[in-house]
Order: sequence, then structure tokens, then C-alpha cells
Amino acid sequence: MAHSNVNVDDLDTSSALDGDSHASVSHRYRVVLQQLDDGPKFTHEWFLLKEEEMELRSHLNRDASSCNAIVTAGNRLVDEQTVFSDDFDDNCAGDVGGANASTGNISRAIRDSSIDNDKVEEPSKAEPATPHPTDDSCISVFSGKPKYIENTETATLMETLDCADNDIPPISLTGQYCKSKDGSTAKQIGAETFMGMEGAPVPGVLSIDVPETQKLSPAKGEIWPKDKQSTSRGRDVGPAALPRQTPLPAALPDCMNQDKALPNQEIVQKSSVIHPAVNISDGLQSLPHVTQVGSNLPSSVSDTLSQSSPNENVYREEEKEDIMFIPEAFIVEESAPEEVQIAEIAELVEPDPSRLSLKKRHACLFLVIMALIVIALGISLSGKFSRSNENSIPESTVPNQPEKEPSVPSSQPSVVQQSSHPTLSIRDDIERNVLERNATFDGNRGLALDWILKTDELQLDVSDSNLHQRYILTLLSFEFGISEWWLPGSMSECEWYGVWCSINGTVLKLELDGHGLTGTMPPEIAGIQYLKQISLGSNSFYGTLPSELGKLTSLTYLYLGYNHFDGTLPSELGNLKELTLLSLEFNELTGTIPSELRNLKALTRFSVAQNNLNGTFPSWLVESFTLIDHLHIDNNHFNGTLPSEIGMLTTLEHFDVHSNGFSGTLPTEIGKLTLLTFLDVGDNSLWGTLPSELGNLKVLTLLSLEFNELTGTIPSELRNLNALTRFSVAQNNLNGTFPSWLVESFTLIDHLHIDSNHFSGTLPSEIGMLTTLVHFDVHSNGFSGTLPAEIGKLTLLTFLNFGFNSFRGVLPPEIGMLTSLTYLYASNNQLTGMIPSEIGNLVQLSVLWLYDNHLSGPLPSEIGNLFQLTELILDDNHLTGPLPSEIGHLTSLTFLSVGPNNLNGTVPSEVGNLSEVLHFSVGINNFTGTIPSEIGQLFKLTELLLQENRFTGHLPPGLKNCSTGMTRFCFNDNQLTGVLPTECGCDV
Repeated sequence: MAHSNVNVDDLDTSSALDGDSHASVSHRYRVVLQQLDDGPKFTHEWFLLKEEEMELRSHLNRDASSCNAIVTAGNRLVDEQTVFSDDFDDNCAGDVGGANASTGNISRAIRDSSIDNDKVEEPSKAEPATPHPTDDSCISVFSGKPKYIENTETATLMETLDCADNDIPPISLTGQYCKSKDGSTAKQIGAETFMGMEGAPVPGVLSIDVPETQKLSPAKGEIWPKDKQSTSRGRDVGPAALPRQTPLPAALPDCMNQDKALPNQEIVQKSSVIHPAVNISDGLQSLPHVTQVGSNLPSSVSDTLSQSSPNENVYREEEKEDIMFIPEAFIVEESAPEEVQIAEIAELVEPDPSRLSLKKRHACLFLVIMALIVIALGISLSGKFSRSNENSIPESTVPNQPEKEPSVPSSQPSVVQQSSHPTLSIRDDIERNVLERNATFDGNRGLALDWILKTDELQLDVSDSNLHQRYILTLLSFEFGISEWWLPGSMSECEWYGVWCSINGTVLKLELDGHGLTGTMPPEIAGIQYLKQISLGSNSFYGTLPSELGKLTSLTYLYLGYNHFDGTLPSELGNLKELTLLSLEFNELTGTIPSELRNLKALTRFSVAQNNLNGTFPSWLVESFTLIDHLHIDNNHFNGTLPSEIGMLTTLEHFDVHSNGFSGTLPTEIGKLTLLTFLDVGDNSLWGTLPSELGNLKVLTLLSLEFNELTGTIPSELRNLNALTRFSVAQNNLNGTFPSWLVESFTLIDHLHIDSNHFSGTLPSEIGMLTTLVHFDVHSNGFSGTLPAEIGKLTLLTFLNFGFNSFRGVLPPEIGMLTSLTYLYASNNQLTGMIPSEIGNLVQLSVLWLYDNHLSGPLPSEIGNLFQLTELILDDNHLTGPLPSEIGHLTSLTFLSVGPNNLNGTVPSEVGNLSEVLHFSVGINNFTGTIPSEIGQLFKLTELLLQENRFTGHLPPGLKNCSTGMTRFCFNDNQLTGVLPTECGCDV
């Protein structure tokens, strides 16, 4: 069977371009291609050559005297070891004229291999097979496991995907079928493509007979979506499972145009499938089921081809990720009449000139766009380097500059010397894009830049996306005094203490609270634009808050509390619409809360407590902070009334406005805040009665109404507050008796403060049921009666104050059961009897005040067990007997006062052990004898009261006097001798 292998030089010479013969056009086309390959790309000359090449190719395409010749020219098979297209790497480039030699060589390779799977095997480890023996070889790329064909002059990488051991691999490297040796089955394996180094498919024609019953191909003119093709092992896909796309006209590809990878179209008819591949010459004749296109056609086909009319080009713009073109296939039924074969081939040959013209226009548009891009880049680069042509010397050209060397041991290579970016370009970039308020590189900004340029081992350049954040963090390290923490140069800033980053190295969180840091917050912090959390609380930062914080629009958490920031709140904080927490408490901020904060609709926690802010309660706050659950504006200078609209903040859990100047009544609408667990409106000027609606706040755990001007009684509706643990109405004008229901309802109460009111009556014995009490304060009321002995059941008590009432009777000895007690205030009552010796069991006691009562008898020696005692005040009682020597055990005492009383005897010398005492008063008693000399060793003593006793002898030597540190020194009405210093402070 004769095969047609026509070279481009053999085209019909009757065609002409500008009067030249076809051979002349072919020769000129090869010259232009060679110049395009060899010359520089995208120059003016290159564009002219490209335009000429397109004109020549268009002419050759119109001359369709032999489709095989056009295909052969398009493939540009150059030499015996190279297959390439225009999009191939330059290593694969060559002359069109070598196509036939390469074709024959590949044919011999395939023929010698006998296309037998028994001959297809992995290359030997001792002598590994390679696709080509030289560096300028082309590479074939496949998705499946490659195998090699042995005994070939040109080793060819073959795709064996989906072919069984007894199957024939597809002869076409882009074929869709594996053919069984017995011809019984065929399997589709997908559109694998023989690729060059840059991915351009090489078109050609190869026929493989497939039984009609086994065909798995699209219908004529169809394409299959890429995601529906079989690309996995063992997967057969047929047209029944695939949606059909818009048919394309059946036409031969533009064989000479290799600017793009040729999208090929498969046409399926009858029993012969012809797949694109490399051009195959005589060597394929011996292969079963394989024929060359045109080789089995009558001789009149060539004439018909030369006369066939143009057809529409197969090119079609589709997105690569959505559509994959099935490679081109020409189907010729061998049994069809000659006229039918001629007609079908003629239909596929000639391209549509209008499509070529459209493609030409697209190519021209592409070239114009590329030229504009090149010009723009050139202008940009020239302007950039013209600004720094004198000073921005690439560091790589001055490797010995000492200022460019990083501060690392000499054993490590200098990274700075490897930088190819000018240092001034980094400086300019930071100055232009990072520095705020026209700042210059002085002070810490200069130190930070110097570290980035000279010491930082990472040596980031202007193209690095982390340069800005690394500079800003370096600046913060100098501002905050933590450069020794943060600047180990070889570490990423994401490894610095307190810095948290995303997986791609973007700083998201800065957490340095509670480290005692000082300094100001530079506005450049806003340059870390993706920051989500800033936590710098509990330090000593000062200065104003930079308004640039408003640029951190990704911020969700801003905690700057417990510092010394001053000035006003920046209105720009209203830009932080993602903010959920804003905490600025315990600073020195002034002014009002800016209304721009109404934009913080995502805010759930807001605190400006303990500042110097003023103004009225912001009315817009109720409307805007609809998600707020913690609102703290306490310890400021706010005034006015609490609006009734406060009841709209139904998400509130913590509401704290204490220590301000709010007045008026407590709005009843506050009872709508049923989620409240913390309510503190204390230390204001609220008046009126307690609203009974407070009883609706059933999850309330803290209710503080202290230090106001509230009147009336405690409403019984508060019995519903069963979750309450802290309740304080201290320092008001409330009246009534101790609420009996309180004992039954407040079963979880641990802090109960009803002091400094006008309550009266007795303390009920049921008080012993409040076994959870830790603080119990009823002082400064009108309570009377005896102290219930059941008070001894409150064993968790640490604070007990029932002073300044009218309690009478003895101090119950059960009080000795309160072994956790640290503060006991029982002064200013009408208590009688002796101080119980059980008082010595209160070993945790720090303060014992029993003054202004009617206590009598001796001071129990067990008092010496109170080693933690710092204040012992027993004034204004009727105590008798000596001062026990065990008093010397109270080495922690700072304040000792036992007079006026009726104590007698001598003052024990053990008082010299009270080395911490500041106030020592035994005046107005009946002490006799000399003043112990050990008192002269109490060097911290500032007040010594010895008056109105019967002391004799001299004052102790070394005793301080009013001119050497004493503020009160009284010794009058005694029987002292010698020179006496001047008294002071005795009238107090």
C-alpha cells in the first residue's frame, strides 16, 4: 500500500503570494520560522516577522493540495531524535525540512518494537533507558505510569494506562483506545497527549481499526467535558454517561499554526478511528489494523483535495478548566464508494478564511497588549531607578561594607551580602507605606530601620509581603523596651514572644499584657493590617491612643486596660466594625465617649472604667449596642440619670456604673434585664425606693446598691434572687428590721452588707443558717439585743462587723469557733462581762476592736496566741489586772491601745519584742514602776502615750522624742524624774 508523505516543499506551485511560487513561499516560511526561533522575542523585528509568518501560514493553509503535507509541516518533525512545535522549548527547535527523516525514524522505532507488551518493560537499573541520549532532547509527559519501547533508535515514552497485559497500547500517543491482540475488545483510556517541553500537542494522523460494537467516542463534531473524561486507571467512559456539548464543525486543524496547543476534534463514524499522533511513514504498513490516512484512497483523492472548498476552522475559545477537546480523528469507511471518500476528506481539509482573519485579529490584539505592558514596565523601572541612582547601590556589589553585615557569629555566612535589592528602596518603601504622620527615621524608627537593613539575618526585601509587619514589630520592640526578647535575627517574627500568626505568616494577634512594659504606642501599628487581637493590658504604657488604630478594620479584640494612656478617645475607633471587645479601663482618659462608637454594633464587651471621662449616659448606646453583654463605665465622672431605655439592653449580663455622679431614681425597666448576673449602681446619688422589679432578675449573683440615698425597706420580691451571692445596700437610708425571708432565700450568700442604714430590732437566731457567709457587716445601724450564740455556726466567716449598734450582754464564747476570722469589729456597743478566753482560738485574727464597751475583768493571757494580730484596741472599757507578759508574742502588732482602762501593775519588759509597733498606748491606767528600757529599742515607734499612770524613774535612754521622729509623745501626770523632753500631740 502506497503512503503519502509530502513535504512542504512539494506543495502545488500554482499558488502564489505576491507573485512568488509556492516553493518560494515555503522556503520563505521556513526562514521566518528559523528567525523567530533564533532571534530575541518581543522586539520590533520579532513582531514584523510574526506578522509575516502569519501571512505565509494563511497562504499555505489555503493551498490544500495535500492535507498530509500541511500536517507534516505543522508538526515540524526536525531530525531523527526530535519532535517539536512552535510552542516547544528551543532545545527541540529545528528546520521543517527534516520532517520526513524524523517520521521514518519513529516508524522504524515502532515497527522494531512490534507493539508487543512483552517487549515493553521498565528500563534496566544497570543501563537505564532514557528518552533521548542528549540534553537537547524532547520529553513526553503522561498522567499514567510510563514504559519504554526497546530496540528503538529513538526511545519513545508510551502511555500504557488502562491497557491489560494482552492489549496493544495505542499507537497514537493521544489515542483513546487499547486494542486487544485478538481484536475482540477495545477500551477508551482518555485523551493522553504527546507533549513537548512547554505542553504543545503534536498533531498527526494514525488509524486504528476498532470493532463498531466497542466504540466509546463522542458523536461527530462533539466534545466531551474534561471532568467527564476517563483519566483514572480502569475506568471506561462512553457517550451514554456523558452530556453532549455544542458540536463543532468537522475540519482539519490549522496545521501550520502552533502558537497554541491545537485543540483537536474527534469524529466517529463506521469502523475506522484515526487518531492524531506523529506522522507515520512506511514502517506502519506491517502493523495490523493501522493505516495511514489517504493510503487506502483512490488516486483521485489528491485532485479532489486541491479543489475542495474552505471549511470552518476548528479553533474555539473555551476555558481550559471547563472543556477538554477530544483529539482530532478522521473516519473513512474503506468500503464506501470513492466519491464518498473524496467528499468526506475534502470536507475536512480547507479552513475558513474568515476564521483565519479573526484569529489574526486576536493575535494582533494580543501583541498590542503585550507591547503596552512592556512599555509600562520599562517606564516604571526607569523611574524607580532614577530616584535612587546615586545612593541605592545593590548590596551584592559591595560585599565588604561593614554596616551591611548581620550581627551573628563569624561562623555563619552573611545573608546581607546576598541581597540584590538596594537598601534605599527598602527605606523608601517603608517611608512611603508604613510611617504615619510624615514621620522620619529618627529615634526608634531609625533604630528599627537600621536593624532591618544591617542586623536582621532574614534580610527581607521590598517584594516580601512580611517586610512591613516585621519592621513595625521591630519598631514596637524598641518602643516597648523588649528588643532583647524579639530580635534574635534568624527567627521569623511569628516566633517572637507574644506574636501569633496565621499559617502563611501574617500577624494576627499581639499579646503582651501583664509584663510591666512601658513606652508609647506608635501609630505605625496600624500597618499590621490583618491584626485581629491586640492585648497590651496591665503594663505602664502612656501617651495618647493613636487615631490610626481605626485603620485596623479586621480587629475584633482590643484590650489596653490598666495602663496610663491619657487624652481623649479617638473617634476613629468607630471604624472597627468587627470589634467585639473594647477594654480601656484603669487609664487616665478624659472627655466624653465619642458618638462614632455607635458603629460598633458587633460589640459584646465595652469597658472604660476607672478613667476621667464625663458627660451623660450615651442614649445612642442603648440603640447601637444590641449585642452587648458586659458594660462597664464605673469610676468616672458621668452624671445625669439612667435612662428608662436601659431596659432595651436585654443581652446584658454585667452592668456596672458605680462611682459616678448619676442621680434620680433607679428605673423600673431594669427589671427587664433578665440575663443580668452582675448589677452595680453603687456610689452614686440615686434616690427613691428600691424597685420591686429587681425581683425579676432571678439569675443575679451580685447586687450592689451601696453608697446612695435610697430610702424605704428592702422589698420582699428580692426573695426570688435565689442565686445571689453578694448583696450590698450599705450606706443608704433604708430602714426596717432584718428581713427574715433573707435567711431562707439567700442560701448561697457569701457577702451580706446592710451596714450604715437605719435598720433596727434584733439579729434573729436563724442567722446561723447562713453557713456560706464569708463577710457579714451590719455595723452602724440600730440593732439591739444580745448577739445570738448561733453566730458561732458561721465557720466560714473571715469578716465580722457588728460595731456601732446597741448590742448588750456578753461576747458569746461561741465566737471562738470562728477560726477563719481575720477581722472582728465589736466596738461601740454595750457589751459586758469578760473577754472570753476562747478568743485565743482565733489564730488567723489580724484586727480585734473591742473598744467603747463595758467589758471588765483581766485581759486573758490566751491573747498571746494571736500571732497574726496587727491591731489590738481595747480602749474605753473597764478592764483590770496586769498587762500579760504574753503580749510580747504579738510580734506583728503595729497598733496597741489598752487605755483608758483600770489595768495595773508593771508594764512587762516583753513589750520590747514588738519591733513593728508604731502606736503604743497604755495611758490612763494604773500602771506603776519604771518604764521598761526595752521601749527605747522600738525604733519604728511614732506615738507613745504613757500619761495618767504612776510611772517612776527616768525615761528610757535612746527613746525618741518629738524632735527625733515622734508625732505624739505624752508622759504627763506620772512621777518621772530627770530631764524630760517636750511633749507633743497630747491634745488629740
